[in-house]
Amino acid sequence: MRRILAISSIGNQPHNLHGKYIPGSGVGASSVATRRLKTQKAAQCYPQPPVVDISLSNIATFNGAFGRYEITSNTTITYLQHLVIQSGEVLYIAPGITLTNKGFVDNYGFISNIGQPSNSTTIININTFNNYGTIYIEPTSKMYTYNGGSVYNDTTGTITNAGIFSVALSSGSSCGTGFFTGKPISGNPLVNQCPP
Repeated sequence: MRRILAISSIGNQPHNLHGKYIPGSGVGASSVATRRLKTQKAAQCYPQPPVVDISLSNIATFNGAFGRYEITSNTTITYLQHLVIQSGEVLYIAPGITLTNKGFVDNYGFISNIGQPSNSTTIININTFNNYGTIYIEPTSKMYTYNGGSVYNDTTGTITNAGIFSVALSSGSSCGTGFFTGKPISGNPLVNQCPP
């Protein structure tokens, strides 16, 4: 027959088998009213803040001499912003500048960095970028899509790549998976390369 030892003889300390709780710590029994309130609160859904539509005038400066909007400092479109570039609008990204999209971009206009002798701009997309217009990536420039970001090139859109257009396709890569769908790009092919 197995011998059952008292718990105090194992630990060599006096013990109590009954749990002791600090009142108000959230441990232990709750009244029916408290349980009901906790259940009601857990079932409530709090709405997400709305996505805000923005235009080029919100993120860039208009240069009347060239008839284009210019980004001359690193700029981020946040996850609650939706940028719409209208047909006929031109967005110029200055050399050495990075445009990061964490929100949503719909391009019906023209995006490029044409006009500088040594272009080295970068577009980083980690959410949704839809192209219905024209994107031109200069020879020394880059566009990256990663961390679940997606680029869609509509049949009406044109993406000409003379530089690097990278969609990180390998989920095992440190920068995560990106997606490209729609009409194929022209120029240099897509590459699987993480941002530097």
